[in-house]
Amino acid sequence: MWSVGVITYCLLSGYKPFWGPPRSMPWKERRKIMMDRIMRCDYMKMDDKSPTWSKISKPAKDFVASLLQLDPANRPSAQEALDNSAWLKKSCASCATGNTEDDSPILSSDDVVASSQGLVRIQDRARDILVNGLSESELMALQHEIEVQDTMGSGRVDVMVFWSILMNQQSEKKKMVEDLDQLFRENKILVDGDGGKGDGASIEFIDFFARALEEKGRVAMDAIAKACDDLDTTGTRTVSMKELKPFLDQYFPTNVTGDGPGLEQQIHVEDDGMVSTIQVLELVGKHVAKHTRNSIHGGDDSQFGDGDDNLVNASNAEIPGGRKFEQPPKFVYDAGQKSMRKA
Repeated sequence: MWSVGVITYCLLSGYKPFWGPPRSMPWKERRKIMMDRIMRCDYMKMDDKSPTWSKISKPAKDFVASLLQLDPANRPSAQEALDNSAWLKKSCASCATGNTEDDSPILSSDDVVASSQGLVRIQDRARDILVNGLSESELMALQHEIEVQDTMGSGRVDVMVFWSILMNQQSEKKKMVEDLDQLFRENKILVDGDGGKGDGASIEFIDFFARALEEKGRVAMDAIAKACDDLDTTGTRTVSMKELKPFLDQYFPTNVTGDGPGLEQQIHVEDDGMVSTIQVLELVGKHVAKHTRNSIHGGDDSQFGDGDDNLVNASNAEIPGGRKFEQPPKFVYDAGQKSMRKA
């Protein structure tokens, strides 16, 4: 039921309940803090004053709040949620009777607009346009340009800011820019607003670019795999680096990100100018995974430490219904405060 609460929170608001601290902080530190927030059930509150949550119905917010409770005993069962949630009861009744005229579906019209569900369609199409129009390095540069506008470190930017930055791309990308502009203007209710309904719409750009880079990488991996297969005329799983280089230059140009040698420089070339296709495809996979990962959390993904003594994590806290410790845990659940405290 906890997972249902998290998923519903995401569907209603368009963002994650346990967002981490600013990306200027090293990833390993941000990860510790995010884990601490999850273990304390310290989610971003559904503030009626926020542009997003002010448009979400109270029964919907009550449903989420009933599930996002640290003590499992305080969360309703699936049947209790169905029986006691006014938000679900009316919706389920409509489904059961087939009454399509009911004005309160699972997500009411206001909830849908406020939760930026329409933005999903826009983001998917915009991502396709960018993947086809920009190189990997250009995608990463664009993400950095948008990230600068995220002064709160929330991982989100206003949809109008997102749109305006896309409109300022290079003149040689004229067709791509025109396609993006048309896409956003066709969805005027979310871009320009419609009686205020579109106010506060935002895009989770970190996930957006992670998926774009992942898709870009998938296309590149398929192309390199096909090139290796076509060039390996002897069936020895080796190809000429000279023949493979044009494909590497097209899909993985010389590294411009400053985070180490480019893909081509990492490939071992034999004295006869041949390279192993197995090695090439392995390096391509690692390269794509690295850049997708860096897009999400900005780099260091080595070994994470045990964390600060003041931070709660899965190895130092005992929560109701959880595993028991042979030695006293550092943190325990305080039923009176409904939160974690030091033992």
